[in-house]
Amino acid sequence: MKETEEYQGVFISKNRDNLSYQTRLSTFSRSIEVQMNVYEQAEDNIHILISRLESDLRQELFSESTIKLMEIIRFITDLKTLGTEILKKGSILVGSLKASKYVRYIRQVTNTLNEVDDEEIKENYKAFVKKFEVYLSGKNSQPPSSMNIIEDFLNTDLKLCNGVEITIQGILCAALKLSVESVVETIVSRYEKHFEKGRQLTEENALCEMEIAEN
Repeated sequence: MKETEEYQGVFISKNRDNLSYQTRLSTFSRSIEVQMNVYEQAEDNIHILISRLESDLRQELFSESTIKLMEIIRFITDLKTLGTEILKKGSILVGSLKASKYVRYIRQVTNTLNEVDDEEIKENYKAFVKKFEVYLSGKNSQPPSSMNIIEDFLNTDLKLCNGVEITIQGILCAALKLSVESVVETIVSRYEKHFEKGRQLTEENALCEMEIAEN
């Protein structure tokens, strides 16, 4: 082996007295470099996998109409995000910017407010946002979860629901629609795999099959 050659990809120093140290140092540096490359490659692969999974879920599991409905419901029920915006911009600005969109979306989610005109729903939503700001002033810097916020507004002792019942009604309808449809979707998906041509539901075995599957 010549003094200027490499051994197994590692440079061998010309200085024989310092050979052992230089070889170990070069090997260590090379191993660190390889390790960093592995980490970077793994991170890149994870990002690619996440992107592919998101694309597959959107294309194969949910139709465009379902995705749109989920986005509508998220806008209505995501009270934590709404609270963050209120803390940053104030209730007057947030209420004015979101009221029309809330009316448009709530019409697509429920028909329980059909007898209430758009302007009344808008004003009630603005009143809700204002009351929400007062509610947040007694909390920490970060708003509670959406579920905790809904629970507080439904608490009869706190009386937060008074005067904003129309908006609370819409939020509850949207939350119920999302939760029930998710459960139904899960059950339907499970039963699609459970049944086949030789195993079908009848009036006699439907209840038994449901109890077995759910319990």
